[in-house]
Amino acid sequence: MTDLTPLLTIYIAVLSAVLGLFLGSFLCCAGIRLARGESFIKGRSHCDSCGHVLGARDLVPLASFLFLKGRCRYCGVKIPKITIITELLTAAAFLTLFLHFGLTALSVRYALLVCALIVVSIADLHSLEIPHGPLVFA
Repeated sequence: MTDLTPLLTIYIAVLSAVLGLFLGSFLCCAGIRLARGESFIKGRSHCDSCGHVLGARDLVPLASFLFLKGRCRYCGVKIPKITIITELLTAAAFLTLFLHFGLTALSVRYALLVCALIVVSIADLHSLEIPHGPLVFA
């Protein structure tokens, strides 16, 4: 890791984890949509049960899950645990990459690989089929 001041190291570590939470949320959605044959680029996030489009306060990783007690704000159906697990694992992976490699091109490259593998894993869990598209960019 590069020589950073302790305060700057803590700041970047927290930012890495928060970035991991937000990307984990997106990656989980992308994996599920990929498994269903839907576009993960177009369309708004919505409840899989009632179809209601989620608002900004419903999309805050970890915080909205805890605040809503793991349920949809609109229909009350339980949010799948894989969502929160993916967010936490992605945050942990990004934090680990930063702590091990620092702010380097190699850490960014590994982060992209982690993202591709998470999307593929989520899609595989839902469809029992491994898509090859996300691995092209890794």
